[in-house]
Amino acid sequence: MTAHFQTTDTRRPDIFFSMASGRLVNLTHPMPEEIHWPDLIENLVKLPRFGGATYGVTYTVAQHCCLMYDHADTDLKPAALVKNFHKAFLGELTWSAEATLQAYAAHPTDLAEARELARDELDDAIFRAAGIPEADESTGAYAEERAALNHLSRKLQATEARDLMQATVAPTIWANTNPFPRTIRPWGQDKAREELENRLGHIGLNPRG
Repeated sequence: MTAHFQTTDTRRPDIFFSMASGRLVNLTHPMPEEIHWPDLIENLVKLPRFGGATYGVTYTVAQHCCLMYDHADTDLKPAALVKNFHKAFLGELTWSAEATLQAYAAHPTDLAEARELARDELDDAIFRAAGIPEADESTGAYAEERAALNHLSRKLQATEARDLMQATVAPTIWANTNPFPRTIRPWGQDKAREELENRLGHIGLNPRG
């Protein structure tokens, strides 16, 4: 589920990101043909959630993506799986880090808008590369799908906070959202890689080529 995104702003310079394979991705003008799944997997299995603030365990964005897939309804599983794949390029910017940058910015709203614009362009390229149909933002179906994914994301974040973060921090994150009942057991990099590859295969993608 994604809205097809295009920008007419040609003033932005080309900014290239070097992937593990040596491929370059133009982050300011990303294209579906630049998306190479093994590269994204490589980054996501090494990227920690919550800036790594999960005491004594490694919990990756890759596992988060897998759990999004597992908890999603059948028709939303592809979108739920790749919803956070843009973090392979932009990293896992915590809420605290973003708020800190906004506090220093001359125009705080500009930072949030820039992040959303970059995320949306990357999401568009990723979703198109995955063959996930484009959505018409004017339809009720689009709004319902977006709301369902956001609700799923909040519930999973609440579960992560309950199971992986210190008790003094977790309640502030999931106080208004009921977590999933099953406890999260962190996989670490190797299992996260295997599980993410499996789920990409389930939605018809080749995770190794």
